[in-house]
Amino acid sequence: MAAILVSIIGGIVDWRTKKIFNVITFPAAIIAIALNVYLNQMQGLWLGVTGWLVGAAIMVLAKGLPFGKYDLDKIGFGDVKLVAAVGAFVGPGMVLLVFFYFSLAYGLISAVRFFGSIPWKDLYLLFMKSQTGVTGDTPPLNVEKLQKTMKTPISIGPAIAVGTLLAILLEKPTLQFMGFQ
Repeated sequence: MAAILVSIIGGIVDWRTKKIFNVITFPAAIIAIALNVYLNQMQGLWLGVTGWLVGAAIMVLAKGLPFGKYDLDKIGFGDVKLVAAVGAFVGPGMVLLVFFYFSLAYGLISAVRFFGSIPWKDLYLLFMKSQTGVTGDTPPLNVEKLQKTMKTPISIGPAIAVGTLLAILLEKPTLQFMGFQ
């Protein structure tokens, strides 16, 4: 429940501000590790710390940081820290499932946003004119909305919240489907 709550708070904050603040992620990670230690002693410490490390590592790799050139001053890594905090709650194996569902949610959000910005009416009119052989001035395709959408970043926090919720709710059926149980 705590992992879901933290991810939902992070998702809402990111959706509204386009940032996930350290005041959310760091205390959540510390509480998660402490809670795991309280519940499972040394095994809980191992579970919380490795969950945090795996969560951070997969998000850094997903950003392509070791392989690309980025202006690190512009990347706040709030999404990395949020997934790491969730990983500290749920452990290293489960955070991989969170990442799986986060990736699906983020892909769906991106696709809906992309297809929603395509000037379908303009494309249809252009297609119809080309099919009917109508000549004359064809108005240029208005791609300004598409270009603006492509340049506007997508808040990752809501997708992380959806991924966390789905991973926790669908853990057993997903692992069975994948052949792990």
